[in-house]
Parts: sequence; C-alpha cells; structure tokens
Amino acid sequence: MSLLLISMVVISAIILGKWFFNNWFNHLTIYSVIMGGLTFLYELKLLAYPEIIPLAWFFLISSFLAF
Repeated sequence: MSLLLISMVVISAIILGKWFFNNWFNHLTIYSVIMGGLTFLYELKLLAYPEIIPLAWFFLISSFLAF
C-alpha cells in the first residue's frame, strides 16, 4: 500500500464524514484519522510491527469500509 493511497483514502473519509454528519468531529473522521495515521506510520516503518500479511490487510480494509 502506498503512502499516497493511504493519504487519499483518509482525506476522502474526512470529507465524507463532514458531508454526512455536517460536523468535523464525528466518529467517521476520528476513526479515519487514527487508523490512517497508524497505517501511514506503519508504511514509513516507524511502528515496530511484524510484516502485515495480505489477509490482515483484507481485514483492515474490510473493517474500515464496514465502519
């Protein structure tokens, strides 16, 4: 996953959260900022996690879309 893709998804989710709920601070934007930030830091290798396997990426993306 590239850093550009992560950034675009997080920015899109923030804009959608603002559009859906008419408020910048709602559950969708807060979740997106936290998960996007953690994924961004993981991709920069600044978080000491073992390598994420494709099945785990599937669960991460699925849970994001389900939320």
